[in-house]
Amino acid sequence: MEKLLLPNNVEMDCRRIILLESNSNYTTIFSTAKPPLVTVARSLCHVASQLDASRFLRVNRSTVVNVSKIRSFRLSQLHVLITMTSGHKIKSSRRRTATVLKGLKENQTLQST
Repeated sequence: MEKLLLPNNVEMDCRRIILLESNSNYTTIFSTAKPPLVTVARSLCHVASQLDASRFLRVNRSTVVNVSKIRSFRLSQLHVLITMTSGHKIKSSRRRTATVLKGLKENQTLQST
């Protein structure tokens, strides 16, 4: 999907989303659009379900990232440390590390073809 439908029929271009961050039943969307921060009264799970799973990756309990906005990533002992183009630094959860690495490798393959 190219557009994310937010409450009050507001649409956001998915290509401009950097990451989504959960805060209880609210989700903060960080983007390159104006305004750069949007908070919606929806759970992260609800918002993430509207996004293309091949372009967005859940890296821990409270964060979903746009894989095209990842500047770099590094594997530490138990985690993947991700740096976003916005400068945000995110650490994957221990249990999601294998899934995150798989998603990052698949995305690198897609970008290089």
